[in-house]
Amino acid sequence: MSEILYAAVSFHNEDEVESVLRDNPGLDVNWVSGKDDWTALHFAANRGDDDIVKMLLAHPDIDVNAADYRGRPPISLACEEGELSVVKLLLEDARVDAALEDYGNRSPLWWAASVGRDDILQRLFASDKDLGDPNQYGDYWTTCLTPLEIAQEREYPEV
Repeated sequence: MSEILYAAVSFHNEDEVESVLRDNPGLDVNWVSGKDDWTALHFAANRGDDDIVKMLLAHPDIDVNAADYRGRPPISLACEEGELSVVKLLLEDARVDAALEDYGNRSPLWWAASVGRDDILQRLFASDKDLGDPNQYGDYWTTCLTPLEIAQEREYPEV
């Protein structure tokens, strides 16, 4: 049944997601796909599916900080993809750790800076969440850059 939930999320089938969550109280909502180690929440956050993210966040057993194969939690994926509305939803959830770093020491703050999303950065800084060290070096291929340095390298002056 967990695979059905994941499939419903991947096809953006909100009705099916709602039905699976409602009709299966023992469902493992944190089941991971074999390829990316993504949960349904990773997939929905990455795609910017606000309504599905809301449904998943309402589930009491959801692991909002689950790590994928690169150590990224769903909030990092949303920051990397520029999904501001999903970032807002995740920041509103008390369980979300906005300072979590992936295996390359890259935080959600680093990912937002790396794609030049000053709107997401503003939202992160406006939240009451601990964002970790804003000067933390994140591994970017063979170099280590801070969020500001990665934004400068990628020519995002607004950041």
